[in-house]
Amino acid sequence: MITKRREKTRDLMLYDLLVHRMDFSNKERQIYEKIKQGYEGERRFDQLCDEIDGNNLILQDLLFTHNNTTFQIDSVIITKDTIYLLEIKNYKGEYIYENDRLIKMPNIEIIQPLHQLHRSEALFRNLMTGFKYTLPIKSLVIFIHPHFTLYQAPVKTPFVLPTQVQSFVQKIKRNSTNIIIKHQQQIAEQLLKLHTSTSPFQNTPKYQYKDLKKGIYCHDCNHYFNHANGKYLVCNYCGKKEDVNTSVLKSVEEIKVLFPDLKITTNRVQDWCAIISSKKRIRKILSENYEVKGNSQWTYYV
Repeated sequence: MITKRREKTRDLMLYDLLVHRMDFSNKERQIYEKIKQGYEGERRFDQLCDEIDGNNLILQDLLFTHNNTTFQIDSVIITKDTIYLLEIKNYKGEYIYENDRLIKMPNIEIIQPLHQLHRSEALFRNLMTGFKYTLPIKSLVIFIHPHFTLYQAPVKTPFVLPTQVQSFVQKIKRNSTNIIIKHQQQIAEQLLKLHTSTSPFQNTPKYQYKDLKKGIYCHDCNHYFNHANGKYLVCNYCGKKEDVNTSVLKSVEEIKVLFPDLKITTNRVQDWCAIISSKKRIRKILSENYEVKGNSQWTYYV
């Protein structure tokens, strides 16, 4: 049973929108690719967890602050007799484990995920001090990408390699009980109370409204629509047709994510969409889908 599902981080949501509206520096693009790749790997593992139909409790993407230290855990699985702390890595390619170092061949050393895992486990154990119920904790690094290969890792290293992931999930399923035991539920509830949804770490490009490209882009080919045809926008590149109402509402949600402090007005939405010339049409769409506040030239929508 999944009691907390993973959602896109705010950083990833912003990057996904900004990639269409500004030019990233090389560093910004590298950061984006890293965040995106990590999320895709986590979601791949989440899909496997959907197969765990027993009464284990699964909490995805937990963020804690304890003793002035913030730490994140990709997935926590609470079984009847064990708490699994899982660090999920979506690495691709050939790697060597050597002298407690992880090296991408031929010679690129990367951050050792075990160090991150051990830190998270130590902080997690401190966090659980005082919990009424405790269980043994087992920490593992899950390498989820099917094209990941690791050489020379000792057998007892707490790694789950791509060829072992399915077996690990099946093991959890086999150990499931028919009911959720009281201490499982209480541990999960306490962890959810301690979870914080606001990360102190911000890792997105700096941007301003005036500098971003305006318009509506096609989600199939990422090119911008350049003309409207009645009720539809038509993409000249791939031929996709998109309902104007849908496009306007998507644009509003973009503005709300990128600029949460800006008021949603007819003029602003028209400026953001660029391609829709009828202010009357935009006003109608907004009034039908949002609550109207203010009046006359001070009207805005929430």
